[in-house]
Amino acid sequence: MGKSVAFFTLAMMSVISLACPTGWAADKGIETKVVATVNGTTITWGQVQQKLSRGGDKKEILEKMIRGELLYQEALRRGLDKELKAPKKKRDLVKALIKDEEARLQIPQKEIDDYIAKNFVRARKAARLRLRSILVTRESIAQDILKKLSSEGDFAQLAQIYSEDKKTRSKGGDLGYVSQQDLGIEIAKTAFQLKRPGEVSDIIKTPHGYQILQLTDASEVERLEKAARKALIDKYLDQRLTDLLKQLRAKANIVIYGAILNP
Repeated sequence: MGKSVAFFTLAMMSVISLACPTGWAADKGIETKVVATVNGTTITWGQVQQKLSRGGDKKEILEKMIRGELLYQEALRRGLDKELKAPKKKRDLVKALIKDEEARLQIPQKEIDDYIAKNFVRARKAARLRLRSILVTRESIAQDILKKLSSEGDFAQLAQIYSEDKKTRSKGGDLGYVSQQDLGIEIAKTAFQLKRPGEVSDIIKTPHGYQILQLTDASEVERLEKAARKALIDKYLDQRLTDLLKQLRAKANIVIYGAILNP
């Protein structure tokens, strides 16, 4: 969770915890006076005052408490309370709602790739993949090998049989860990499109012949993708939560009794 999302969550947690204090007597006088209702749920002056003891503006505090109550009610509407173990506190349900919103986010792979290209330039160039390679001089042989691989043929064994690269043939075509710079532009373009260990490329025409690659480890690239995905999720989650609150507020029945809030 990024700084902005974390701040949003902490802010909501702090005011939600104040929205349900325990042990207050019914005869507390002004403390029990209602300052606002949110879809029928009351917020009292005493609840606002408890937060005021730590500093802040009473109207801003009330606004945050209203937002927290809206999120809590939305969590109940979605049935998220049924997914939590007891005890079910308001803050737990709001956290569950935020996680639910995060789970609904779909970040396209292209957007992740674009984010890496823009924000992780050096790291992207330095990131390495571990690859196996089969290199042959005839395209027809490369096509036959690709058919065998598509029929669950073992890449390392096929490399030992067919590859004409003497440096890697005995090692089952293992190139070790290589960066984009190590591979060259065209081969790197294909190699870095492979995402899952075991995934095999199409035939690549090179100055040395016809090459087929297999990805065996992408942990360094995966770390970049994870960081990019997290940054994008935080960005969109902030906006998603802001939009959700606007929608909830537009549909809600909120009454604020302003007299008690005035000096």
